[in-house]
Amino acid sequence: MDRKQLIFGMTLRGICFKNMKKSFTLIEVLLYIAIVTVIMSAFVLFAWNAIILGAKNNTQQELYAQGRIVSERILTEIRNANDLNTGTSNFDVDLVMNSTYQLSLNSDSPNNPTIFSVSSGILMIKLGASAAVPLHSSTIKVTSLIFSNYSSGDGKTKNIKYILTFIPSSSSASQTYKGTVTLESSAEIRSNPL
Repeated sequence: MDRKQLIFGMTLRGICFKNMKKSFTLIEVLLYIAIVTVIMSAFVLFAWNAIILGAKNNTQQELYAQGRIVSERILTEIRNANDLNTGTSNFDVDLVMNSTYQLSLNSDSPNNPTIFSVSSGILMIKLGASAAVPLHSSTIKVTSLIFSNYSSGDGKTKNIKYILTFIPSSSSASQTYKGTVTLESSAEIRSNPL
C-alpha cells in the first residue's frame, strides 16, 4: 500500500472513509438554524426600535416646529398691537375651558380687533371682521392657553405673558410620542401710547 491509500483507505469498524460524502449532521443544522435565528431576532428588534425612535423624533419635532410658529405669531401680534382691550380679554384663565374666553388686542385697521381664542383644541386668530383661522395644523391639540396681564399700574408699559401647552392630536397618524410641550413667553405692546 502506498501512502495515499493508507491515509484515505483506512477503515474504522468497517466504514470506509474514502467513500463518505461531506454533509452536515442534524445537530449541526439545528445549531446553525439556532444561531441564525438569534442573530436575525436581534437585528429585527434593533431595526424595529430604530423605526419607532424615528417616528417619535418626527412627532416631537413637529410639535416643537408648530409651537415655534404659534409662539412667534402670538408675540408678533402682541408687539404690533396699539393697545390691549382689557374689557373683552380674559386673563389668568384657561382659554381652552370656554370657547368664549379670548385675548383681544386693539390693532391697526383692518385687523382691529385681533382676537386669540381656542376652539376644540385649535388655537384661532381673528383679524378684524374676517373669519377666525387656525394658527396650527390639526396634528397638534392645544390643552391649555393662559394669558396674564403684567401691565404696569400707570399704564406706561403693557406686557402680556402666555403659557401654551399642547400635545399630538388623537387624529395624528403617529401616536408613538405621547409627550406634552409647554411654551412660555411674554411680550410688550410696543406702540403703547404714553
